[in-house]
Amino acid sequence: MTAIDELRKSIDQIFKTGVFYEHIKEMGAVNDSIATFEGTKDTLRELRVMLDNDYLPDLCKEGADLFVLIAFLQLRVLLDPCPEMFEDMLVCIDSDQLSKEARYYLWAQCRNMKFNMPSINSDKAYDIWMRIYKGILEDYRQVMTTSLERIPLNERDHKSVVFITSQFVQIQHGPTKSCFYRAKVLSEDGRDVLIINTNDLMPASGKIPLFRAYRHGSIPEYERFSTVSDDEVSMSFFQCGQDMPRADVIDVLLQNIREIRPKFIVSIGGFNITASLANKMVPTLCIGMGPSQMEYDYSDFFTYSMRLTEDVYTRLSKFGGTRMSLIPSVFTSDLKVQSEHHTREEYGIPNDKAVVCVVGGRLEVEVDDEFIYCMKQCIDDNMIVAFIGKLNKYRQICEKDNWFKEHTVCIGYVEDILSHIELCDIYLNPRRLGGGTSCVEAMSKGCVPVSLNFGDVAYNIGEDFIVEDYKEMADRLNKLACDKEYYKIMSERALKRAEYLCDTKNRFMDTIHELESRL
Repeated sequence: MTAIDELRKSIDQIFKTGVFYEHIKEMGAVNDSIATFEGTKDTLRELRVMLDNDYLPDLCKEGADLFVLIAFLQLRVLLDPCPEMFEDMLVCIDSDQLSKEARYYLWAQCRNMKFNMPSINSDKAYDIWMRIYKGILEDYRQVMTTSLERIPLNERDHKSVVFITSQFVQIQHGPTKSCFYRAKVLSEDGRDVLIINTNDLMPASGKIPLFRAYRHGSIPEYERFSTVSDDEVSMSFFQCGQDMPRADVIDVLLQNIREIRPKFIVSIGGFNITASLANKMVPTLCIGMGPSQMEYDYSDFFTYSMRLTEDVYTRLSKFGGTRMSLIPSVFTSDLKVQSEHHTREEYGIPNDKAVVCVVGGRLEVEVDDEFIYCMKQCIDDNMIVAFIGKLNKYRQICEKDNWFKEHTVCIGYVEDILSHIELCDIYLNPRRLGGGTSCVEAMSKGCVPVSLNFGDVAYNIGEDFIVEDYKEMADRLNKLACDKEYYKIMSERALKRAEYLCDTKNRFMDTIHELESRL
C-alpha cells in the first residue's frame, strides 16, 4: 500500500465509522502524515478533490454536525493549502450556530494557520477573519456587566498604564520580552505599570476536534505571582488561569481596569478580547508582533513599521481605522543577557567551515521540502547548516536524505540563544512570516543575515541583507563564506543594524510621546 493509500485509509476510518469524536488521536496522526508526506503537492491536492466528492455533500446537508464539517474543511486546507480552502473554512466558522468560546477557539487556530502557512492568505480570507473577530467581541461585550463607557482623559490617572498580553512565559520568548521590556521603559519613566496576562493566545476553552490544533505555552505557577521583575525594576503582574477566555473573568478584569483608570492601555500582540473591550473605556495602543504586517485590531491606536502609502490607509479604512489610528514606529527587540559560552567542538561542528544557522521556534513546520530544496541549491561543501530550535524530525530527515545528514547538525532547543548563535557566521531565513527576534539576536553577534524579501526578518534586517531569489541567495552565501573582507564589511553592518533595533528605550518612548499627543 502506498503512502497516499495509507493516508486515505486513515481519513476514511475517521469519517466513515460514525464515531468521529473517538478519533482525536488519529486526527493528529493524519496531520503528521500530511506534514511528512514525501509525495508531490499535486498528489495531496488530488486526494483533497476525491475527498470533496465523497464527503462534502453529506457534511453540508441540513442538520449535519457542524463540528465535523469544520474539521473536514481544515483537513482540506492541510491537503491543499491555498486561499480558497482557507476561505471555505473561515466562512463556516462565521456562524451563529457556534458559541462565542468555540468561535474564538477556531479563530485563534486559524490565526496560527495563517501565520505558519503563508500560502493560504488572501485579502478575502483576511476580511472574513477580521469580521469573525469583531463578531466575537460583540458577543463578549453583550454579557459584560462592567460599564464600558469611555473614561474622560481628565478623570484618568496619568501615572498609570496597563499592559495586556495573551501570553507571558520565559523571558527568551519574543513577545514576552517585548511586553516586559516595553513595560520596563515606562516603569523607569515613573509610570505605575500593571501587566495582565490573559493567557488566551491559543485557548483550551471552546475546544473542538481538529486535525491540527495548537495550545500556547503557559507557566501555571505565574498565577501566584503579584509582580515580575529583573535586577532593575519590579512591576505589578496578574495572570489568568488556563480556562480563558472566560466571560466572568474578563468582566472582573474590566472592572479592575475601570477602578485603576489608566491613562492608556498597551496591548502586546493585539487581538486580545480583554484589551479590545477595555479600549471602549480607555484608549488602547496595539503593538503587533509582526513588523512586516499591518496588525490593526479595532483598537484606537496601533503601531506600524513599514513604509507608509495611500494603499495602507485605504486598507485601514476598510476596517474602520483612521489616519489618527496609525502611529509610525520602529519595531525594536530586547535581548536576553548571555550567560553561557560554547564551542563548535561540543556539537561536532568543523572549524574550517562557514556555519549557517537556521533559528526558530517552529522549525518542525518551517523546515519543509521546499526549504530543504532551497538549502541544496545554496549550501556547498564550504558550509554546514546548524539548526537551533526544536526539530524532532531531524533524524527522520537524515535517514531519508544523505545530503541533509552530511551538511547539517541539529543543536536543538537552547535556553541561551546568544551563546549558540555566536558559533555561527551566517543567519539563513526560511520563507516565513516570523523570525524577527532571532535575526536581531544573530546580528547582535555580527552573524550576517540572508533572507528573501518576505516576512518579519526581511523588515528587520533591511535592504543590505535581502536577496530576491534562490540564485542570488546561493551567490550571497558563497561570497560570505569565501570572501573574508566582504564578510567583515557585512558583519559590521549587521552589528550596527542590531544596535538600532535594540534601542527600545528611545524608540518606544518616541511612540508613547506620539500616542499621548493624540489622546
